[in-house]
Amino acid sequence: MKYVYDKVAANSASQNGRVKVDSQTVIFEYTPKAGKPVSAISKIVGTNETINNVAVAADGTQVGTPYSNTPTPEITHNGITYVYNSVLKDSAPSVGNVSEQEQTILYGYIPKKGGQVLAKYLDQNGNAIKNTKIVKKQQIRQLVRIIAMSQIQKSLPKNGLVYTFEKNQIRFKRLAKLK
Repeated sequence: MKYVYDKVAANSASQNGRVKVDSQTVIFEYTPKAGKPVSAISKIVGTNETINNVAVAADGTQVGTPYSNTPTPEITHNGITYVYNSVLKDSAPSVGNVSEQEQTILYGYIPKKGGQVLAKYLDQNGNAIKNTKIVKKQQIRQLVRIIAMSQIQKSLPKNGLVYTFEKNQIRFKRLAKLK
């Protein structure tokens, strides 16, 4: 811990003068040295996009005060779940001491892979009009919409009827979302 000289205490003997017969005590007062903040910033690997920013130690915390931070295992940002991957280049350590310089811990995150993506073809009553198709066995969530859209067929014949696709954006978004 660091301290800086502040003043001679009001009830102190003078710091300059002559020696006296009685004992004298000079009292020097020190205050904690204020440090700069420590923050933890989570970014998407390969981009400069910040998905989370946490204050680990506030501005003014005493220099030398220990700090510690652990990355969040998963972060959801803009509807996409990201998982912790690594500490990024030029990062401050995740365990250390507050200093006179600002410190930033940099965590890298990558999109979480989801389960398989299926294309289902159903009529208005929920009955299958075509067999379910596995589009991808394992998929990154942000690509789901693009893949699912590629599986839409303009028309499907079944039992003497032709089913025609009509785009319903709200229903599509709900169906395309993966857990």
